[in-house]
Parts: sequence; C-alpha cells; structure tokens
Amino acid sequence: MELEANETKLGSWTTNMVMPGGVRLLGRLTVTDCNVFFEAKYDSSMSGLASSVLFDVKEEDGLLRIPRDLIEEIEPKSSFLKKTITLKVKEEGDFVINNGMMSIAAILKALEGSS
Repeated sequence: MELEANETKLGSWTTNMVMPGGVRLLGRLTVTDCNVFFEAKYDSSMSGLASSVLFDVKEEDGLLRIPRDLIEEIEPKSSFLKKTITLKVKEEGDFVINNGMMSIAAILKALEGSS
C-alpha cells in the first residue's frame, strides 16, 4: 500500500472488519488523514471472499480504500467483551471494525483526526 505524497499515516492495527454484506475479514487497518485502508488477509467468517463492488478492492492484494470524506458517521461501542467502531459510509453501508476485547481508543483517536 502506497500513500499519496500529501497523505499522513495516523496509525495501523491488526483487527477484524465486517463488511456491509456480513463478510468478516481479518487484516491490517491503516488510518491516514485522507483514507481508511483495510488490507484483508483472511476471511474469518468462512463465507467466501469480499465482494469486488467495494470501492478500490484489488483482487491480488485484497485492499479496501474508504476515502474519509465518504464517512458520514463514526460510532464507537464498547462493552467488556466486545469493542467496535462502525463507519457509516455514504451509499455503501456500515463497515464495522471489531477489535474484540482489545481497546479501540487509538483507532478511534486516529479516525477522529488526532495524531
């Protein structure tokens, strides 16, 4: 994954992403000041590969790019056993970052634009 010349990386984490169709993927989440990237490594839902209709998905590397200006809402939810952040993306639906029992504080801080 290459960043644009004017793009700044705010953080990177290994986590799960649940796509609008319900496919759950394990991979690397990278948040920049311009985009949210998710590089899928494994389909942890066992329901097949992610749909190719998602933004900039490249079959050879499973990279999803969500431009930050398409994110309408960032909704964190935290309980003892499950910590998630839902990205409500314009015209595409909800993408859920599921960090399990691990803290979502650093991811949320990056998504809200703080470095």
